Amino acid sequence: MTTSYPQILVSLALAASVAMLAGCGPSDSKTARGAAAAPARQVDACTLFTEADAKAVLGEEEVVEMASFMNEAQGKKDPSQCGYNAGSDPSKVVRIEVRRAASADAAQGVFDSTRSLLAGSAPQDVPGLGDGAFWVGGTLQQLHVRKEATQLIITSQTSQTSQPGEGKDPLAVAKAIAGKALPRL
Repeated sequence: MTTSYPQILVSLALAASVAMLAGCGPSDSKTARGAAAAPARQVDACTLFTEADAKAVLGEEEVVEMASFMNEAQGKKDPSQCGYNAGSDPSKVVRIEVRRAASADAAQGVFDSTRSLLAGSAPQDVPGLGDGAFWVGGTLQQLHVRKEATQLIITSQTSQTSQPGEGKDPLAVAKAIAGKALPRL
């Protein structure tokens, strides 16, 4: 497979860092407004971003759902993550990860912490998506979107020779994915 493993490893390390940060903070079960926090509801990422959606944004007739080596070894799939690569070019990769927090305030804290961690990669604000969004290009090619208590991490990675969706830049592809996923939350 021609997908860049360093890119995938960086993405996974970032996702793990964000997940750890999500668990940080007050152990009190109350939100900042004093109301009890609702338990985070699990969302299946592949219902937010389907195979048909991947075909459309990649401009491909065939896509392959990606699975991690760890998930395959354990015989289970992580419902918070869903990714596809183009059948004709495995270097065209699109992926969505869903992170739920106990409250919108907690999600905002994680969103802000993530942006701060990525400050060296010069995050750019992306207006008009959810309650806040930013793009990190370079080797990550990730769009981070927060809507209420949910954060979406959308990856639109490319190889040196191709981009997802013929003639489309990675940010445009990531925004198209967000446009499909946000209404389904």
